[in-house]
Amino acid sequence: MAVFRTSLLGAAALALAALLMIAPQGTIGIAKADDSAAIAESGRALLMKFFDKDADHAALTAALKPTPDDIRAVYAAPLADNLVAMYEELFAPDAAIEPSPEHSELLAVFTTTGKLKAGDPALDEFPGGYRKLLPHIVGDVPIGRFKFVEAGEKLGLAFDGLIYVNDRWVLMPKPWRGLK
Repeated sequence: MAVFRTSLLGAAALALAALLMIAPQGTIGIAKADDSAAIAESGRALLMKFFDKDADHAALTAALKPTPDDIRAVYAAPLADNLVAMYEELFAPDAAIEPSPEHSELLAVFTTTGKLKAGDPALDEFPGGYRKLLPHIVGDVPIGRFKFVEAGEKLGLAFDGLIYVNDRWVLMPKPWRGLK
């Protein structure tokens, strides 16, 4: 498990890597959940789009909204049902993830939900609430945690729950809040 730091200078290389991973159907080509290099590269390439000064951050954010099927592919009921309602509220039409102008680097950790359930060291990189979720995870899909930070910093605008499910990346942050 490694924490990857990517600067805006590396964005062109990530964009090229993302283009190379486009499958014939037009989806990001991730062969299997344990292909960690492809998972990490495609996730970082997606996240680097948020640094583009001309990006439509609301559209980028809206594209990450999980469907009920996405949620149920990762989490068991009744947690999944609670998350459907929670994420519907979270992804309001005006919601936008936007790094500040000072944020010039991306810190990201990618693994799989199966590895988290198995106690992989990457679990320590995720918020503590993920430990409560482990019994409720039903899928084995790529998952990431990321931060938009200032150069050389470790703290910044942080998110968890970037998940590759049903042939696309979605954002399911703080899912432990759906536990009742």
